Amino acid sequence: MNRVVVHPALSLLAIVPGLQGAQAPGATQRINGRRLRIGTDSFAVYLLRGRDTTRIGSVADELRSDGTRLTRLFTQDDSIFGVMTDTIVSHLPELRPMEFRSHSPYGIVQLTFSSTAVVGWTRTPKVDSALIYRDLDHVVYDPASFDLIARASDLNDSLQVRSSTFDYITNSLDGFDGRVTGSAIVQGRPSWVFEGNNGGLIVTFWIDKATRALRRSVMQFRPDISLMLVAIPN
Repeated sequence: MNRVVVHPALSLLAIVPGLQGAQAPGATQRINGRRLRIGTDSFAVYLLRGRDTTRIGSVADELRSDGTRLTRLFTQDDSIFGVMTDTIVSHLPELRPMEFRSHSPYGIVQLTFSSTAVVGWTRTPKVDSALIYRDLDHVVYDPASFDLIARASDLNDSLQVRSSTFDYITNSLDGFDGRVTGSAIVQGRPSWVFEGNNGGLIVTFWIDKATRALRRSVMQFRPDISLMLVAIPN
């Protein structure tokens, strides 16, 4: 079984395997990570199966910055997948990936990104450590940062996002793309509606127009199975 990753930008490959997409070209939008609000956001996590909606846990999503690097600490604790923690380090302001670390019941992953390669290793409970290496000839983003890329872009009615990503499970390049499709009021806040495809996973983000905070996200794995994160007001 493939590793399960449950946050706004990655797919649940354990539920729906084989969601690999075509390679995408470099990013086509202007990104400024300094637009993102530093601090911790909390979310309730819901599993949607047909007409049934069940809360299965919670998420703490923290952003830290030292002025040149943005560090994302993403921790999910739920009744189905257990406790999963991702640490994602990106260079400011363009959010170029630098490091990715993950710990979960499904394994451990450590990656380091440079301008020419991504290197690291992964280990699962049933498999010894495996080395990861991939040459790069252009900027490749971490798919776990898809929502941050959208939120740090020039949000407007015509925004379109498209970029290459690295999939450590298959040691291959993939891609994400999406665009603003409209506006909505979420939790009483005017929000952009952003719809996209992250390596084959259909995602929708509701992004606060004033703060760029993520108000809600839905990841659709199959027509009858989705995962929804809903912001818990501070």
